[in-house]
Amino acid sequence: MDKHTLSGGLAIAASLCCIIPLLAFVAGVSGMASAFSWIVPIRPYLIAFTVIVV
Repeated sequence: MDKHTLSGGLAIAASLCCIIPLLAFVAGVSGMASAFSWIVPIRPYLIAFTVIVV
């Protein structure tokens, strides 16, 4: 495999963390967050869990 091909593939993979949320925001997927309003009471526990995992 060519060195440039590998580095280009890695650059694309690394940029997906920023591109996908932007595309979701533009597409209006953020409006679906209201469907998950039932999760609000356990939000502090989820935040603590996330901090522990990270």
